[in-house]
Amino acid sequence: MFKIARKDLMLFFNDKKAVLLTFLMPMGLITLFVFAFGGNQKKRDMNEMRLLVADEDQSKDSKELVAQLDALPTLRIEQTDWEKAKQHVSSGERSSALRIFPSYSDSLQLGVSGFGFYFDQARQTEAAMIQGVLSGFLFAQEGDKVMRGSLGTQLETEFGMEDSSSREMVLMMVEQMIAKNSMQDPSVSMMRLEEVRSDEGVNPTLVHAVGGTAVMTLLFSVAAMGAGLLEEKEKGTLRKLLLAPIHPIQILFGKLISAVAIGFIQLWLMLIFAWLVFGLQILPHIPSLFLIIFFTALCCGSFGVFLASFCTTRKQVEGLSTIIVLVMSAIGGSMIPTFFMPEFMQQLSVLSVNYWSIQAFYDVFWRDAEWMVLFFKLMMLFSISLVMIAIAIPLYKRNILRLS
Repeated sequence: MFKIARKDLMLFFNDKKAVLLTFLMPMGLITLFVFAFGGNQKKRDMNEMRLLVADEDQSKDSKELVAQLDALPTLRIEQTDWEKAKQHVSSGERSSALRIFPSYSDSLQLGVSGFGFYFDQARQTEAAMIQGVLSGFLFAQEGDKVMRGSLGTQLETEFGMEDSSSREMVLMMVEQMIAKNSMQDPSVSMMRLEEVRSDEGVNPTLVHAVGGTAVMTLLFSVAAMGAGLLEEKEKGTLRKLLLAPIHPIQILFGKLISAVAIGFIQLWLMLIFAWLVFGLQILPHIPSLFLIIFFTALCCGSFGVFLASFCTTRKQVEGLSTIIVLVMSAIGGSMIPTFFMPEFMQQLSVLSVNYWSIQAFYDVFWRDAEWMVLFFKLMMLFSISLVMIAIAIPLYKRNILRLS
């Protein structure tokens, strides 16, 4: 019994890469999630959230208001015109935009909304956090105007108090109450809300759940298929294939084609399941989905052959694939909303398969994006595939030479 245990331990510790991956993987994942959630900070500070601002008033007061907004530690202001702001939000590049209407101050004094808030419902969590910051800030700056204006309009319409002394007296009493008690009534609407919605009534959470989960599970699947090449090497099957009248690279690309084919089928089955069970409308988008699924399967298949070429044993594949898939899924948005992460991790997310695939699914199901917008994301998936294949080929040749 002890001799068997000793034998297994010796085999395990002789595989240096497997040992490192086994013990470093938990530490690596802990580090990833600590950075992602800000656990390395003594005090948890909210990351800066980007907000587009379209100042249509262009007055001294509005410019000062924008400057004060920009000084808030939780917001990063990007000024633009309103049409471009709506376009950025509709395309998913930004979560929300603030519109400062012309003569907004006069509107507030009449009890009318002086601001507009346009947000993407697919990024509702981030937009809600920004809206909360804006509501508190705008009420602190302009709340007295809108409350006085709303009350004045109500006194005039319901009680007939136009410019009478009674009306002014009531308004003064309310202002004194506000100043004394620091009233901040959240029910007072200072912003006119408008949201990006799908014409088909699709739930954005469903799109994210299907897209994010599908890519993550597919990455795990192709990693296991890539390990099959190493299993053939260990059993001697690969040596027999090398004796056949085919080029060694054809073996690698044969594995790639099989991985892409199985991934293609797997993704379609996931979408059909989501259609039948959860009502995800896939029928109107068959051509677009065909391309997304193909390039996603190609990218995931390339990841599988990359692992098979880089590693030398199945244990290495199992350890390394777990680390890479979890890291890509985390920074790519499958597991954690990217806006929660530090800036450098948000920039790294564009290197993951998950990010571009999820965004492509959003373009089809949620944003009804133009073909050129979708084409860019597909080309990014294709580029990632080419990079992994280009790295895999020389590594594969080196491993093949070791067999002779």
